[in-house]
Amino acid sequence: MSNYNFIEGNSNTVEHGGRGEPAAQDEVDDDGDQPEHTLHAFADIVSYSRLSIRLQKLSQDDLVAVLNHSLAEAGVRPERVAAQDQGDARLLAFPPGTDIGKVLAVTPLVLNNDLVARNQDLAEHAWLRVRLAFSMGASMPGGAGLAGAAPIAVARLANSDQFRRAMRAAPLAQCGVLIDDYLHSQWITQEFRADINPDDYTPVRVSYPDKGFEATAWMRLFGYSGRQVSALLD
Repeated sequence: MSNYNFIEGNSNTVEHGGRGEPAAQDEVDDDGDQPEHTLHAFADIVSYSRLSIRLQKLSQDDLVAVLNHSLAEAGVRPERVAAQDQGDARLLAFPPGTDIGKVLAVTPLVLNNDLVARNQDLAEHAWLRVRLAFSMGASMPGGAGLAGAAPIAVARLANSDQFRRAMRAAPLAQCGVLIDDYLHSQWITQEFRADINPDDYTPVRVSYPDKGFEATAWMRLFGYSGRQVSALLD
């Protein structure tokens, strides 16, 4: 079952005969059901179905822990991020005002480092490896989860055949990252941050013909150069 942890804003009420009713300003500024243009992420465990039940539970718990740590290191309070758990995956919607450049630079790096540290004393079949995708766009909370094109797009990026094939072909990569073309053009190619290197990324064309979805995205596999990733995809 979906488990969204949306942060609720303060509600100002006025008392009339003992009943709390919305203040006039709340009626005008009720943003609870309004779409937000924000950063979305989708983290998916690689080869989850091949793990034993014990390792599946351990991987789920560790995925939440390493994601939360990577968010905190990027200056984002994990409790302010709307999260939907899907067993082997987690969909995230970041709060307005998030430092996007810092998230793109810091979160994947910390996540990868945590995965390397976690896996170094484990047999390879017990490794936790993660496909992490980012997309920018509008979404809003619905009765069963986030509604909007952005959360759909980020899930499709993370689950794309291109991403899956690349991670299979690069077994030493603990973490792979796939970001949409907008984020790449705005935050990667312009090199606003010294800790983001455009050469780490290589373009891929993600296609779901049956769903009418096609998009250019940009892939990075930790431990592999952009040129090596491009060769893996040929």
